[in-house]
Amino acid sequence: CAMLSPLFRVKEFVIEDKVRHPIRISWERTEDHAASGAGGAASGGGAAGGGDGDGEEDGEGAAAATSGDATSCILFNEGEAVPVERRVVFRRHRAFTLTAHYDAAALASLPVGSDRPLARFTFSGFPEDVVAAAAAGKPAPKVRVDFLLNASGILELTDATLLKEKESEEESKKDDAPAAPASA
Repeated sequence: CAMLSPLFRVKEFVIEDKVRHPIRISWERTEDHAASGAGGAASGGGAAGGGDGDGEEDGEGAAAATSGDATSCILFNEGEAVPVERRVVFRRHRAFTLTAHYDAAALASLPVGSDRPLARFTFSGFPEDVVAAAAAGKPAPKVRVDFLLNASGILELTDATLLKEKESEEESKKDDAPAAPASA
């Protein structure tokens, strides 16, 4: 009221909500990526970091860690302003599961009796052509997953999209053209 009143002078101020506890996502390493040493995830568009060199890497200081067969990255760091969005990109051709949980660093500050896991998301229903292409040795397509930590501190999965790469017209013409006979 004082800010709206012409009788009072009040300095402008802003109230900003912050992420109280860091949130980490983890996923299982696939056989394809376990053999190559790549984690299968990468960040994109200013998202949280993640991945071991497979795809794009534009992480803004987010930490990625690998332990055994599980791979994880910090999605939302403590002290970031909310609401905040993050995008993580994976290369997958079959069903996989992401688990969101509080980071181990937050355990001391969590209320007694609170659970560390927050949510589990399963992505399935990949088209048959994607599975067939992967069986033929082609690289797995990207799966873009968007998360939102809203102003109430609730983690939301806002979008998950399968991104298939289109062949250029030149490549498809080369594949369709008959091979020239070899001269002796």
